Amino acid sequence: MLRGVNLGGWLVLERWITPSVFDGTPAVDEFTLSQLPDAAERLKTFRDSFITEADFAWLKEQGVDLVRIPVGYWLFGGASPYQQTVQYVDKAFEWAAKYDLQVLLDLHGAPGSQNGNDHSGCIGPVGWCESGHSYGAQTLNILARICQRYGRSPQLWGLELLNEPSPQIPRRELRQFYKRGYQLAVAGCAEHVKVVVHDAFRPWRWPLHLPLLKYPRLVIDHHHYQLFTERDKSFAPAKQIQRAKRWLRLQLALPRVTHNTMIGEWSAALPAVQMDTLTIDQREVVIKLYTAAQLSAFRGQQAECFWTYKTEGSMAWDFRSLVEAGLL
Repeated sequence: MLRGVNLGGWLVLERWITPSVFDGTPAVDEFTLSQLPDAAERLKTFRDSFITEADFAWLKEQGVDLVRIPVGYWLFGGASPYQQTVQYVDKAFEWAAKYDLQVLLDLHGAPGSQNGNDHSGCIGPVGWCESGHSYGAQTLNILARICQRYGRSPQLWGLELLNEPSPQIPRRELRQFYKRGYQLAVAGCAEHVKVVVHDAFRPWRWPLHLPLLKYPRLVIDHHHYQLFTERDKSFAPAKQIQRAKRWLRLQLALPRVTHNTMIGEWSAALPAVQMDTLTIDQREVVIKLYTAAQLSAFRGQQAECFWTYKTEGSMAWDFRSLVEAGLL
């Protein structure tokens, strides 16, 4: 299993990860921030410093094998008001080659928004599947350009076609998109490159619709979190650790047997309603046990990628801080 980490909040902004970028503005996502008069300068200053070659060197020293890099459909420019980011992806590939790291390029934000969340670039309705638009075709066009530019790179481990598509997207439409995207990626990328599809939080669905014999380079991606639902918030930390230990057996039993699978996102975060009642020492113990339980459950996966490499203050989501504190 490859040890990986996400470079979240760098090329697709999330205010909670890097609030300083949004300081003094009413912006809530990259779309609204990009409309500000000083957006180009603000974003350049941030992106030039948030992730640098030194970060890739540090990751290599920690035994990391894989970096998952979220990008938006504005990667190549021409998608006003967003700023293009291809120059940073180019640098990331150069640094990955220098430090012998693999790259998973992840289309995190698609035209129209595939989930309506800030990490798609724009908070609002799920417009990606709206009739009368050609967002699916536009997304395939972006993926084709990504393949053309990076598909033959020895550093490219995989291409993720679409991050966390909403359950609102009709199943048939998403299946057809995945099938077309798979063929496009296989044609445009070197033979070693995996084609990654997010399971839309329905891991049991895809083995039947995307059989391995027909799609041999497919990797099914699941994101594992235990803090967002009301049910999650009802469990004490000790119970959460037990849940993590048996999670893989229950949730990924079928896809793990029939396909290559990976964990594209996971973290040390648990509901604040439970963690806030603990002392600092107790929290550290819970974090150690919870992360260990998850990693144990992930055995047999192609890769696991912690979300995220660093934040501006949220340690449970901050790989670097956790490692430096001896908690991960």
